[in-house]
Amino acid sequence: AELEKMKELRLCETEVSLRGALNQTSEAQMDALVAELCAE
Repeated sequence: AELEKMKELRLCETEVSLRGALNQTSEAQMDALVAELCAE
């Protein structure tokens, strides 16, 4: 499958939804994702 070809693939608990322009909700989701990735 395509996922097997990807390098440095990490599955995270945090979900981020981006639909058009960045808003406060998606910015908070991205901040949570950054915190999760940096904690590893």
